[in-house]
Amino acid sequence: MDESTPIKLVGPDFSDTCLLYRFIPAVMFPKDSNTPYARMFHPESDGISTDWNKYSTAEETLIRVGLTFKTKKDKTQSDTYKDHESFRVVYLNVGAIRSIEQIEGIEHTPINNAPEIKGFPNNLSHSSVFYSDEEIRLKLAGFCKEVTTLNRSYIKDYVDRRRKELA
Repeated sequence: MDESTPIKLVGPDFSDTCLLYRFIPAVMFPKDSNTPYARMFHPESDGISTDWNKYSTAEETLIRVGLTFKTKKDKTQSDTYKDHESFRVVYLNVGAIRSIEQIEGIEHTPINNAPEIKGFPNNLSHSSVFYSDEEIRLKLAGFCKEVTTLNRSYIKDYVDRRRKELA
Protein backbone atom coordinates (compact mmCIF):
# COMPACT_ATOMS: atom_id res chain seq x y z
CA MET A 1 0.00 0.00 0.00
CA ASP A 2 1.46 3.35 -0.94
CA GLU A 3 0.80 6.64 0.83
CA SER A 4 -1.88 7.68 -1.67
CA THR A 5 -4.08 4.68 -0.81
CA PRO A 6 -6.77 5.70 1.69
CA ILE A 7 -6.83 3.81 4.98
CA LYS A 8 -10.20 2.39 5.90
CA LEU A 9 -11.48 3.22 9.36
CA VAL A 10 -12.22 -0.18 10.84
CA GLY A 11 -12.72 -0.69 14.55
CA PRO A 12 -10.50 -2.62 16.92
CA ASP A 13 -9.99 -6.32 16.25
CA PHE A 14 -12.13 -6.47 13.10
CA SER A 15 -10.06 -8.97 11.15
CA ASP A 16 -10.97 -10.00 7.61
CA THR A 17 -12.36 -13.29 8.96
CA CYS A 18 -14.88 -11.64 11.32
CA LEU A 19 -18.56 -11.98 10.51
CA LEU A 20 -21.32 -9.43 11.05
CA TYR A 21 -24.86 -10.78 11.53
CA ARG A 22 -27.91 -8.84 10.42
CA PHE A 23 -31.54 -9.82 10.94
CA ILE A 24 -33.91 -9.21 8.05
CA PRO A 25 -37.67 -9.74 7.73
CA ALA A 26 -38.33 -12.93 5.75
CA VAL A 27 -40.61 -10.98 3.39
CA MET A 28 -37.55 -9.00 2.25
CA PHE A 29 -36.14 -12.01 0.40
CA PRO A 30 -37.18 -12.73 -3.20
CA LYS A 31 -39.00 -16.04 -3.56
CA ASP A 32 -36.64 -19.04 -3.40
CA SER A 33 -33.63 -16.83 -2.63
CA ASN A 34 -31.14 -16.68 0.25
CA THR A 35 -30.15 -13.13 -0.71
CA PRO A 36 -32.29 -10.25 0.61
CA TYR A 37 -33.38 -7.25 -1.40
CA ALA A 38 -30.68 -4.56 -1.50
CA ARG A 39 -33.02 -2.03 0.14
CA MET A 40 -32.38 -3.86 3.43
CA PHE A 41 -28.95 -2.20 3.41
CA HIS A 42 -30.11 1.41 3.14
CA PRO A 43 -27.40 3.62 4.69
CA GLU A 44 -28.36 5.37 7.92
CA SER A 45 -26.54 8.23 9.67
CA ASP A 46 -25.72 5.86 12.54
CA GLY A 47 -24.65 3.07 10.17
CA ILE A 48 -26.36 -0.18 9.36
CA SER A 49 -26.88 -2.24 12.47
CA THR A 50 -25.09 -5.58 12.74
CA ASP A 51 -23.91 -8.02 15.42
CA TRP A 52 -20.22 -8.93 15.59
CA ASN A 53 -19.60 -12.68 15.80
CA LYS A 54 -16.88 -12.06 18.39
CA TYR A 55 -19.66 -11.40 20.93
CA SER A 56 -22.76 -13.05 19.43
CA THR A 57 -24.05 -16.10 17.63
CA ALA A 58 -26.67 -16.00 14.90
CA GLU A 59 -29.14 -17.54 17.39
CA GLU A 60 -28.46 -14.77 19.91
CA THR A 61 -29.09 -12.19 17.18
CA LEU A 62 -32.51 -13.70 16.53
CA ILE A 63 -33.24 -14.00 20.27
CA ARG A 64 -32.68 -10.25 20.63
CA VAL A 65 -35.20 -9.68 17.85
CA GLY A 66 -37.79 -11.62 19.85
CA LEU A 67 -37.04 -9.53 22.96
CA THR A 68 -37.34 -6.19 21.11
CA PHE A 69 -40.53 -4.15 20.91
CA LYS A 70 -42.03 -3.43 17.49
CA THR A 71 -41.93 0.07 16.05
CA LYS A 72 -45.31 1.49 15.02
CA LYS A 73 -45.92 3.03 11.61
CA ASP A 74 -45.62 6.49 13.19
CA LYS A 75 -42.09 5.50 14.35
CA THR A 76 -43.07 5.28 18.04
CA GLN A 77 -42.43 2.16 20.07
CA SER A 78 -45.22 -0.28 20.88
CA ASP A 79 -45.29 -2.62 23.87
CA THR A 80 -45.62 -5.68 21.63
CA TYR A 81 -42.61 -7.84 20.85
CA LYS A 82 -41.35 -8.47 17.32
CA ASP A 83 -42.14 -11.90 15.92
CA HIS A 84 -38.69 -13.47 15.73
CA GLU A 85 -40.08 -16.32 13.63
CA SER A 86 -40.72 -13.91 10.75
CA PHE A 87 -37.04 -12.92 10.48
CA ARG A 88 -34.01 -14.52 8.89
CA VAL A 89 -30.34 -13.92 9.75
CA VAL A 90 -27.61 -13.20 7.23
CA TYR A 91 -23.91 -12.66 7.72
CA LEU A 92 -21.37 -10.46 6.01
CA ASN A 93 -17.65 -11.17 6.00
CA VAL A 94 -15.59 -8.16 7.13
CA GLY A 95 -12.95 -8.89 4.48
CA ALA A 96 -15.62 -8.63 1.78
CA ILE A 97 -16.94 -5.39 3.30
CA ARG A 98 -13.40 -3.96 3.33
CA SER A 99 -13.10 -4.65 -0.38
CA ILE A 100 -15.78 -2.01 -1.05
CA GLU A 101 -13.96 1.25 -1.62
CA GLN A 102 -16.81 3.48 -0.41
CA ILE A 103 -17.13 1.85 3.03
CA GLU A 104 -16.29 4.60 5.50
CA GLY A 105 -15.84 2.38 8.53
CA ILE A 106 -16.95 -0.37 10.83
CA GLU A 107 -17.32 0.50 14.48
CA HIS A 108 -18.09 -1.61 17.54
CA THR A 109 -21.08 0.23 19.08
CA PRO A 110 -22.36 -1.90 21.99
CA ILE A 111 -25.74 -1.16 23.56
CA ASN A 112 -25.64 -1.52 27.31
CA ASN A 113 -28.30 -0.10 29.63
CA ALA A 114 -28.06 -0.78 33.35
CA PRO A 115 -30.55 -2.01 34.21
CA GLU A 116 -31.63 -3.47 30.89
CA ILE A 117 -34.82 -1.90 29.51
CA LYS A 118 -37.73 -4.22 28.73
CA GLY A 119 -38.25 -4.34 24.98
CA PHE A 120 -34.78 -2.88 24.30
CA PRO A 121 -32.28 -5.67 25.04
CA ASN A 122 -28.64 -4.95 25.68
CA ASN A 123 -26.38 -5.94 22.82
CA LEU A 124 -22.66 -6.07 23.49
CA SER A 125 -22.06 -7.31 19.93
CA HIS A 126 -23.72 -4.34 18.22
CA SER A 127 -21.57 -2.88 15.47
CA SER A 128 -22.25 -0.31 12.76
CA VAL A 129 -21.14 -0.24 9.14
CA PHE A 130 -20.87 3.28 7.76
CA TYR A 131 -21.25 4.38 4.14
CA SER A 132 -23.23 7.02 2.31
CA ASP A 133 -23.30 5.82 -1.29
CA GLU A 134 -26.63 4.02 -1.79
CA GLU A 135 -25.15 1.88 -4.59
CA ILE A 136 -23.11 0.08 -1.92
CA ARG A 137 -26.24 -1.71 -0.70
CA LEU A 138 -26.27 -3.76 -3.91
CA LYS A 139 -22.76 -5.00 -3.14
CA LEU A 140 -23.59 -5.68 0.52
CA ALA A 141 -26.70 -7.65 -0.43
CA GLY A 142 -24.63 -9.63 -2.91
CA PHE A 143 -21.98 -10.41 -0.28
CA CYS A 144 -24.37 -11.56 2.43
CA LYS A 145 -25.10 -15.22 3.08
CA GLU A 146 -28.06 -16.56 5.01
CA VAL A 147 -27.45 -18.53 8.20
CA THR A 148 -29.39 -21.71 7.48
CA THR A 149 -28.43 -23.67 10.59
CA LEU A 150 -30.42 -21.74 13.20
CA ASN A 151 -31.85 -23.81 16.03
CA ARG A 152 -35.31 -22.26 15.85
CA SER A 153 -36.87 -24.44 18.58
CA TYR A 154 -34.13 -23.38 21.03
CA ILE A 155 -34.67 -19.74 20.04
CA LYS A 156 -38.45 -20.00 20.50
CA ASP A 157 -38.11 -21.66 23.92
CA TYR A 158 -35.55 -19.11 25.09
CA VAL A 159 -37.56 -16.10 23.88
CA ASP A 160 -40.78 -17.45 25.44
CA ARG A 161 -39.01 -18.00 28.78
CA ARG A 162 -37.38 -14.55 28.80
CA ARG A 163 -40.65 -12.81 27.89
CA LYS A 164 -42.34 -14.49 30.86
CA GLU A 165 -39.49 -13.41 33.14
CA LEU A 166 -39.80 -9.83 31.90
CA ALA A 167 -43.61 -9.68 32.25
